Amino acid sequence: MALAQHFGIPTRLLDWTRNPYVALFFATNDILKINRDETNKRFAVWAIPQILLEVTAKFKFLKIVEVPKFQNQNIVAQQGLFTSHIPALKSENGTSQALPVSNGNDRFPYLDEYLSDYAEDELHRKFMDKLKGKPLCFTLRYDEISPIRRKLDQLNITWASMMPNLEGATKEAIRRSSMPSYIDF
Repeated sequence: MALAQHFGIPTRLLDWTRNPYVALFFATNDILKINRDETNKRFAVWAIPQILLEVTAKFKFLKIVEVPKFQNQNIVAQQGLFTSHIPALKSENGTSQALPVSNGNDRFPYLDEYLSDYAEDELHRKFMDKLKGKPLCFTLRYDEISPIRRKLDQLNITWASMMPNLEGATKEAIRRSSMPSYIDF
């Protein structure tokens, strides 16, 4: 599944990085042109302590998927890992599994809600109360994208460095050819 996710096939995995600059690169990547009327729109980058993921994995369905780095230059360059908090509909022995449900309504919980919810387990609550660090969501305005991208370029956080192969070089060439269209506010 991790290999499929890495090549763009939809899976139930969430793609993470240990590097906040890499997170900013991918968060801003798809925001190509910024119109003046969009400067107050926002995008987000999540920071979740790995210990929180590890503690949650002890009490709930959560898998941290570390992909072997041998012969996987992209995972190494991106400092990547994956998580899954959506269990398969059937367990390995073929029995049906119920999906987690949000406390507030009948939808699937967002990851931060899922990680912070310990209603069903007293031991989990004790761990969560002692844990330093909760999921944090940093939101930034669209008008901050140009300075962020300039700084990422200075740090060599580019497609060419994130995907050190021909595909990354191609994406970087395309990105650089469209750079004059970015509006600086």
